[in-house]
Amino acid sequence: MANIFKILFILTLLLTVISYIDLKTKTIPNFLNISVAILGIIYVFLLENNSWQNAILASIAGTAPLFIIDKLTIIIAKKEGFGYGDMKLMLSLGFFMNWIQAFFSLFFAIILASFFAIFLIYKRTKSKMPNKYEYMPFAPFLCAGFLLAYLGVYNFLLY
Repeated sequence: MANIFKILFILTLLLTVISYIDLKTKTIPNFLNISVAILGIIYVFLLENNSWQNAILASIAGTAPLFIIDKLTIIIAKKEGFGYGDMKLMLSLGFFMNWIQAFFSLFFAIILASFFAIFLIYKRTKSKMPNKYEYMPFAPFLCAGFLLAYLGVYNFLLY
């Protein structure tokens, strides 16, 4: 059990670094996504009630909607919707969750990002700011959504 807490502590540090880098550069380095994936694989091995099938299903359940939204955005708006770094991060985080947590992780991330986007739009219209926020980093919201889902906040919505 102590090993699982160590892994989750390291994961939290990695997610903090990923969020910071994405906020500053709008990119997520591959080595950080690979680090999260390796931690996830170790986590699956250490946690007896989490199976490979659950981890793979959660990875797909979290990543597929991002991929579909990205492709639709490219077709409709002729712009990239989500970066592949965000998709790789969600794929890696899937190892730590079941498919329900993956769904709510993405749900919380989208809700948090929507509130932030509304705030930016409001702030931009009030101060006549230039449109430099065309692309908004999504990894900080994915990380926050993951933490909320992992901690079981979604149980309040279900019951």
